[in-house]
Amino acid sequence: MTNNKRGVITGLIVISVLAFFLFFVDVGHSKQLNDDSRLPLILIPGTNSDQDRFDDFIQSMRKKIGPRDILKIEVQKNGDLKWTSSLRKKSVNPFIVISFADNSEEAVDEQAKWIQIAMDKAHDLYKFDAYDAVGHSNGGLAWTMYLEEETSSQTSQMKKLITLGTPYNDLETEDNPYPNRGLLKETERLQHMVQMKHAIPNSLSMVSIAGDYKDGSDGVVPITSVLASEEIYKNDITSYKEKVFYGDDAQHSDLIENEIIINYIVNELY
Repeated sequence: MTNNKRGVITGLIVISVLAFFLFFVDVGHSKQLNDDSRLPLILIPGTNSDQDRFDDFIQSMRKKIGPRDILKIEVQKNGDLKWTSSLRKKSVNPFIVISFADNSEEAVDEQAKWIQIAMDKAHDLYKFDAYDAVGHSNGGLAWTMYLEEETSSQTSQMKKLITLGTPYNDLETEDNPYPNRGLLKETERLQHMVQMKHAIPNSLSMVSIAGDYKDGSDGVVPITSVLASEEIYKNDITSYKEKVFYGDDAQHSDLIENEIIINYIVNELY
């Protein structure tokens, strides 16, 4: 065989190998982009709040990250569902709001199973394997109990959880001294969540946001109660962060409307 022929054959082999390699790199990259584009942000409001509680939050988020479609699901006490949707098959990183017809304080312990009912419907309407989550106030408790109690039913993976003003150790100031957080007195609910924390996926990343409006509280929930999240999440998951925001706009109801906080959430998620 002449040197010229050998050179041609060698060149063809090199080109073929490179083409094969680049094809699979491109396919893998495209799949990653596709997976990332189908990562919804699922939001749960707090006690006495309905499916519209996050409207201002979503509007502000859209201004920062671009247009996003929205699915709102309300779970009735008997498990029936009501929903409105602008979702399309090709929707990119949509917002999904899960709310409850019974949004009372007494219903919080029931909400984990209601979340799963809503998640099943969300999967029917939009295909996704993973999602990020936000919970305001008792919405953060609902997410935590869902992670702990509904693991066998979950059909997708929560990647990051952000809770705002969540009363992990209830509302009593004497149980939640600040800044002496080490003197925290665990309530029965917190003790139960700590006992169940082994069920939380260790791949999770979590951010606990508190407001310091005055007197070590956001006006409703003591900072120490909010940051009692560390008893459940810290050291047992991939990443755990705490963030405290200060001032008049750090009041409990304002936490999901505060532009500084929303910017922080955008940076955490996108």
